Amino acid sequence: MKTYKKITCLLIAAALLLLLGGEVLVLKDAFSETPAPSQAILILGTRVYGQEPGPMLQLRLEKALALYRQGYAPYLLASGGQGADEGISEAAAMRNYLVARGVPDSAILLEDASTSTYENLNNSAAILRTKNLTQVIVVTNRSHVFRSLYLARLHGLNASGAAAPMSDRFGATVYQFARESAAVLSLMQYERSPSPTPSPTPPATGASPQSKSALPL
Repeated sequence: MKTYKKITCLLIAAALLLLLGGEVLVLKDAFSETPAPSQAILILGTRVYGQEPGPMLQLRLEKALALYRQGYAPYLLASGGQGADEGISEAAAMRNYLVARGVPDSAILLEDASTSTYENLNNSAAILRTKNLTQVIVVTNRSHVFRSLYLARLHGLNASGAAAPMSDRFGATVYQFARESAAVLSLMQYERSPSPTPSPTPPATGASPQSKSALPL
């Protein structure tokens, strides 16, 4: 019994150390990453309420608008599909928000099929390549910067990051940073696991953790 308890404690300690390592990566990019002049500004979608961007998405949009107005890039790419409880796609809600604030429709590109961060970057990279755009600024909230940039670069984009603020609710912010640490570790495990026939996009959450289909992003 003592041996069992010792092994359990060691496993718990190892898991906590891994999570701490993931958190260090998340925090580093959250507060040190800076945008570079690019060809497009990629705004990653998140919750829409009805047809209006939710608070976190509005923070991303305002950050992207500031960069666009400062001349960091001539195009804005809004990326995000439509959830079951959303009135329109996140991409469409972002376009409406941007147009209402003076951005010409011709400067806005849309990716409205994605349902995860992985798909955001996979689908957006494909759209950008058709227009010979490879230099991008990825705009998302602070806790999400590291994973978003990791995936952007994985998909061949020359990406820098621009961190929008987090929620003003302390508990929600702590939860988001903790969640990202676990998501980063899951992503890295997925990338390192062998797969003789890799899928272009990971299947839905809930698949067996023994293959790349387990990536819950």
